[in-house]
Order: sequence, then C-alpha cells, then structure tokens
Amino acid sequence: MESVPIADEPDQDDVPIFRGRSFSSTNVNAVGWSPDSSKIAFVVSSFGRAGSGTSLRIYDLVTKKTEDLGAFQSVNRIDWVSDNSIFYQGFSAGGAQLFRFDTEKKTSESIGSAIADPNTLSFSSNGKYLSYSPAVGAKTLILRDIDSKTDIKVEGAQSMRFSRDGRTVVLQRSGLDPQKKEAPFFTANFADVLDAVVEGKVVLSKLGLSTAGVSIPSYAPPKERAGFEKAFKWDQFTVNSNRNYISASAFLKNQTSNYYTFKWKGWDYARCKVYDEQGKLLAQSPPNPVNPTDPEQRILMGGKKQQQFYCSVFMATPPAFGTKVKVALELKDYEVASTIEKETTL
Repeated sequence: MESVPIADEPDQDDVPIFRGRSFSSTNVNAVGWSPDSSKIAFVVSSFGRAGSGTSLRIYDLVTKKTEDLGAFQSVNRIDWVSDNSIFYQGFSAGGAQLFRFDTEKKTSESIGSAIADPNTLSFSSNGKYLSYSPAVGAKTLILRDIDSKTDIKVEGAQSMRFSRDGRTVVLQRSGLDPQKKEAPFFTANFADVLDAVVEGKVVLSKLGLSTAGVSIPSYAPPKERAGFEKAFKWDQFTVNSNRNYISASAFLKNQTSNYYTFKWKGWDYARCKVYDEQGKLLAQSPPNPVNPTDPEQRILMGGKKQQQFYCSVFMATPPAFGTKVKVALELKDYEVASTIEKETTL
C-alpha cells in the first residue's frame, strides 16, 4: 500500500508539515475526500517554537502537490460536498460555527451556528442545502437554504440524510411510540419535501409518507421472559468491584431482523442488584425519581445489532475479600424479561 505524503517539496521553508526542526507537534485532525475522489482536504494543527495554528490544505493525488488554503480556527470536521464548496466546522469564542469555503474564490463565510448535534449534519450533493438538529434529542429538524440563509423547520423529524444524487432523503422520525407498529424511517423525494413547505415549515405527518414512502416498522420489546429471550440475547456480561462499588456491563444483541424501540422516562436504563450466597439482597442501584421535566429516552436497535448497558451499586458495608456474591443486571421497566445474573468472588 502506497503512503500519501501530505507536505510539499521539503526544500520549501514555508511548509511546516511534519518537519521536526520547525514544530514539536503536528496533527492531522480532520480529512475529507473531494466529490471525484481525486483530492483530499485535511486540517493540520501545529504546536511548537515556530508558532501554532490550524490550516486547511488540499492534497492532489494526481500532481502530488499540497495547496495551503490558509489559517483557520479549531477545525474539527470537513465535508467536501461539491466541486467548489468545502464545509467545515470550527470553534470560536461564540461556540461552534459552520463555514463554507469556496475553492475557486478562496473565500470563507459563516453559514450558521447553534448546531448542537454535529452527528445530524447532512448536505445535499449540490451544496445548496444542509440539515441539522438544533439540539440533542430535538423533535424538529432544521433544513437550511445555504445561499439565501433561509431556515425551514421539519416538524416530527430528528435527522435527514441525502442520497448521493440529492434527489431522495431519508427522514428519521421523532416522538415514536414503541407500543405501536410505527415506521421510524421514511424515504421521500426531496422536491416533495420542498413543495410541502408552508409558512417556513414542513409537517412530516402531512407528507403522506405512510403510503408513499418506504417504511421500516419498529416494535416494542417484549416484556415477558419468553418473548424477550426469543428476540434478544445477553453477551459479554462482566462484573468489576472497587472498594465500595460493584459495577456490571453487558451487550444486548437483537437476534431478529426487526427494529425494536426501548423507551424510558428519566436517565437510568439499567440497574444492579447484589445478593449473597443464600439469596439475600445486599444492595441495589437506587431508582432515580422521575421528574416531569426529564426527557424521554429512546434506544432504537436495528436487526442483528447490539447495545451495551451499564449499572453500578454502592455497598455501604463492602463484603470481605473473597466473598462470593451474585450480581444481577436488569433493564428498567423490563425487569421480569431482561434480568441476567452472574456469580463472582470479590
């Protein structure tokens, strides 16, 4: 495999990349391919006696040349969407900002902030639209016309992904009821989404996606033991002890091809219980009181996927060294169906 150099000719003193005599530390912390896969954009952060800073650069795989696009502040993400548009996220005193760099004009402009969840960022292939969630767990998605800087609210969706040709989008719904057979994902023509805009917003339920879109139904996990064990399997159950604390973790595997949605009110998902050899309960994770302001937590598990769960318990009087105990891990609201146990020696 041929390695890719990311510096220009070594005799140029103005290219301080991976040259130990100039910098004590140099890191590449973000990389992005050009749409035609002929170039690579990357961010170099350098620290040392010659100075420090962050620069955005382009490496041409054909000419083997590196072009320095200039200094940028704290860049941690690159999306090279169209031939002349590179989007990157940076941080300043005002928080996270999203920028667009024009590779022809060599200019950069801010196109937005308040992007609380960068994982929801998605761009159309022509670089004219982006979508993102304004807050972690938000039930409304923001679709932005980048040139006009006009925002469209998509109610009932928490993420959107564009197809490679930009004609189709996948929408992930928010506010699902796991007790009902609902579709968490829909596909739709992007033109239909834009046509449905009324007074600056789109209501997902009015798009008719339940009949026109391709849906993937999600089910509520069984709460009885037999049904739960048919759908799921625990794996890699480990127990650790440290003075007054005992913790446990395990992976829950979805053995089916179905989607399942776990739903909890509050913050705790899993709980631990510790028993002695005679089955007497020694300690358990305290239940966190649910407040009306607590968010509703959901975990969507796809077919053949797995999710790791953790729990811990405080032992006011820790057992003596060498004591045998039984540790149980159970999911909140699914105690009867999900509980697993393991004997261990402290």
